[in-house]
Amino acid sequence: MKYKIYDHQLEQYAFQEHIFKNKTEAVNQLVSFFSADCDGDLTKIRAELWQGNEFADLEIRNLGECEE
Repeated sequence: MKYKIYDHQLEQYAFQEHIFKNKTEAVNQLVSFFSADCDGDLTKIRAELWQGNEFADLEIRNLGECEE
């Protein structure tokens, strides 16, 4: 499965609409993104991304679920 990351605040796909080849890559990209300026617990952020596919205004979408 392939994934994109959607930014609900900007109402568009993030990271120049990059397509991730699996969910692990998408989660790692977002954890890396949040680690730059986040004082929170990255383990918690990672867990929320795996369980609910969302953190803050960003959502990991399966390409089968998104409009192309």
